[in-house]
Amino acid sequence: WEYPDKIDKVYAGREGIVGILKEDLIDTSQDRRESIEALRHTPGGCFGSSRYKLKSLKENQREYERLIEVFKAHDIGVFLYNGGGDSSDTAYKVSQIGDKLGFPVQCIGVPKTIDNDYRGIDFTFGFFTAVDVMAKELKRRMEECPGGGSRFGALSVVLGDMGYFYQMCAPPRSSPRPFRRTSPLRPIASHAAPSRETACRY
Repeated sequence: WEYPDKIDKVYAGREGIVGILKEDLIDTSQDRRESIEALRHTPGGCFGSSRYKLKSLKENQREYERLIEVFKAHDIGVFLYNGGGDSSDTAYKVSQIGDKLGFPVQCIGVPKTIDNDYRGIDFTFGFFTAVDVMAKELKRRMEECPGGGSRFGALSVVLGDMGYFYQMCAPPRSSPRPFRRTSPLRPIASHAAPSRETACRY
């Protein structure tokens, strides 16, 4: 590691927060350095992910206490949790319960969401990947569907608060078949698909 005197091991939770609750951790120090370096060019889900959302401390304090138990068992003093606003809120609550239980953990929320709806920064990790994929899809559809000006197509995008997504992936106005956005920049109602909670037992 770059700072071996400060960082002994780096663990990853298999399937995200669910892996930590189940104490299913991946010790990345067991991997070859070449494999770790390759993560820079690997899709972000190499360790798995989940849509599992922890409830509030008042509703389910036991899950937060379980996280601290796992951190304590493996001497984990820093917790980086990537995701959207809910994930950062979870990181904050974990820091609170850690202090309360006498095992303080430095918790850092890493803004990573394709929605780009994170307050305080211009762009989140994952946003430009989504823009790149959608822009290429729009270009492909326009190339495959030539014809008269009376033809039109609809492409539905399932996101949360859209955060400039449409503007970033739309073709330039000079395009012979310009893209017209039919919904407002920030939609009045959210049409995001409901998340499916992962059954979590530990």
